[in-house]
Amino acid sequence: WRDWSSDVCSSDLSVVVKLSAAGPRSKDSTTLESRAHEEVAGLGAIAATGTVRTPEVIGVATLERTSILVLEDLGSACPPGPDAWCSFGRGLADLHAIPVGAFGFRHRNHLGHTPQCNDPIAPGDDWASFLVERRVLPMKNALIDAGRGDAVDLAALDRLADRLPSILPSGIRRSEEHTSELQSRQYLVCRLLLEK
Repeated sequence: WRDWSSDVCSSDLSVVVKLSAAGPRSKDSTTLESRAHEEVAGLGAIAATGTVRTPEVIGVATLERTSILVLEDLGSACPPGPDAWCSFGRGLADLHAIPVGAFGFRHRNHLGHTPQCNDPIAPGDDWASFLVERRVLPMKNALIDAGRGDAVDLAALDRLADRLPSILPSGIRRSEEHTSELQSRQYLVCRLLLEK
């Protein structure tokens, strides 16, 4: 996704327009428009928790080989200053404290052009197991399949997979995975406002 923030339609509406174009060598069969709908579903799940302010979806469209997602710009809702960081942190903590069963989500999603499987591993799985099985090892396999991972990178991913259970707090069991997309967007909005 590439983001642009701009005022459109009226001086009272500020939006973020996210554009995603299909890569020339994309092996992923997911259509661009379905990727945008994946994000809409993730935002809806986050909004339903009432923990973190979530942008309203203004519209979704596909034009030629580009998906367009128009979202409310939350930049003006995140005032600069230390209170913004504290409020954001509390909201993220509340979001991640909601118990809904196993780690995972009801559909797959993408991090950029990288597909992510969100299927739960097993009942009662923990955070480290989910991260290893659904993030670290698939990334390692994607690097191998693309011919991009050298021995040092692949060994580092193996070490990370082995060490995650000892690095992360044990006993963490939770939640429907809420996409990191909104979290990173909110963080960047707050950070940009704080730096201005």
